Amino acid sequence: MLKLTKISVLPTGDRVLIMPDDIKTTSEGGVLLPVQAQQKQSVGVVIGCGPEVKNVKHDDYVIFQKYAGLEIQIDDVVCVLLRDKDILAIMA
Repeated sequence: MLKLTKISVLPTGDRVLIMPDDIKTTSEGGVLLPVQAQQKQSVGVVIGCGPEVKNVKHDDYVIFQKYAGLEIQIDDVVCVLLRDKDILAIMA
């Protein structure tokens, strides 16, 4: 469960709360990327699981479908709330 200063979020059912990795704003060579070239990240850390989630657990690093779920902002942290079935893999 994500606990921040003002609010706590606990997913229900088969929902998973993920904190995605930051979007890259520079290339590997250090060149600043324009907004159009910045890609939405589809990997992140599980920070909350509903009671019906069986495949992942808290602190798993996962790959999920790029446009799945709902982006929510909790304080200053942008998270993704999605269904368990939208997670494609767990990274070791």
